[in-house]
Amino acid sequence: MRSLGNYYASILIIQKYNLKYKKLLKIILMPEHVHVLFSLPSSKALENIAKSLKGESSNWINDNNFIPTKFKWQRGYRDFQLVLRN
Repeated sequence: MRSLGNYYASILIIQKYNLKYKKLLKIILMPEHVHVLFSLPSSKALENIAKSLKGESSNWINDNNFIPTKFKWQRGYRDFQLVLRN
């Protein structure tokens, strides 16, 4: 069921982040987690964006009963910086 929850969370992340910042580059769904590649707006802190996306997506999944058990993300997140050069 976790992967189904991740699927629904991915849909919301795509919609919310793209509507807000228009900087989502790639999202990869794994059975137990999600990889998201995006351009971070200079005015926003990664911690706040991660907290917002995780909170909104888990609430949305649970409020709509997409999976039979309560969905929740693991604590924390991992971040990596990707620098593109010409």
